[in-house]
Amino acid sequence: MKRTVAAMAVLGLFIGTCSAGQKIAKLGHELPPQHYEHIAMEKMAEYVEQKTNGSLKIEVYHSGQLGNNKEVMEAMRFGTVQMGTNTPAGLGNFIKEFSLLALPLIFPNAEIAIEVGAGPWGDEMLKRLERIGYVGLAYGDFGFRQTTNNTRPITTVEDFKGLKIRLQPNPVHLAVFRALGANPVSMSFSELFSALQQGVIDGQENPMGNIASTKLYEVQKYLSLTNHAYERIVMIASKKFMDGLTAEEQQAVREGAIIARDHMRTAVAESDRASIEAVVNGGNTEINEVTDEARAAMLEAAWPAIEEAANNINKGVFTALMTEIERLQNEGK
Repeated sequence: MKRTVAAMAVLGLFIGTCSAGQKIAKLGHELPPQHYEHIAMEKMAEYVEQKTNGSLKIEVYHSGQLGNNKEVMEAMRFGTVQMGTNTPAGLGNFIKEFSLLALPLIFPNAEIAIEVGAGPWGDEMLKRLERIGYVGLAYGDFGFRQTTNNTRPITTVEDFKGLKIRLQPNPVHLAVFRALGANPVSMSFSELFSALQQGVIDGQENPMGNIASTKLYEVQKYLSLTNHAYERIVMIASKKFMDGLTAEEQQAVREGAIIARDHMRTAVAESDRASIEAVVNGGNTEINEVTDEARAAMLEAAWPAIEEAANNINKGVFTALMTEIERLQNEGK
């Protein structure tokens, strides 16, 4: 038994068995157990165990139990963790071109954002992970980020002018909001509710699920569906781990990731609907949709900041991304 475990460690595959011959893969992510990402990972684990007749078991650890996204990726290098998730922005620290998926205002709708991930451009990004010891399995969708504030509804690009809006500490997003005329500030998410309540800032931007689950609508008068940045995760496995599986087990993992992806696509749409309903029922916040024309004007205003950031990442890959988006638009997506 000691000899078997030692051999597994040398190969960097996995540690531990539940029964004779069963392989164990640990999957770590940061979100709580009630979140649809965790439920999607559990669905993948269930499918893989059934498909392989128990020869491969995925253990899913939520809430950062195995570390944050970056720590999980490092653990995959050492073979102590085999699978995880990360955002395109997070993966940009390893492969800078992934950051292009996090650029604001470039996706005109969710369908095109999803198609880009599922198409040749998105596949090429996943393949690039193999160069640094990982296997990209699939994308999982979180939907668009929206904007709230206490000053006025945002219906045109001019409505951003002077608004003090909290953003994540993302230099590109900060530059884009400055180009829109806002006064963006970085702030911890844990401090956000009280800052809005006390009037330290005017507003913020987040996916609908975050806005509803933390009841930010209780301290915000206006919710504008700006759809300004599309959020997603990437499901990842250690290449050493995948190389150590049989062909049938590898296929089961890939199929399981597609099942998780499909669950997240459905769940994010349901989550957005339920979140908007929660805001409406809260009775404190006025909701408005932003027209495609207004969003196009926002893109035009922010384009110099977007283009500068993208060209600094990789001009050729950015051009290919925008060409793909344009092609999908022309197809009526």
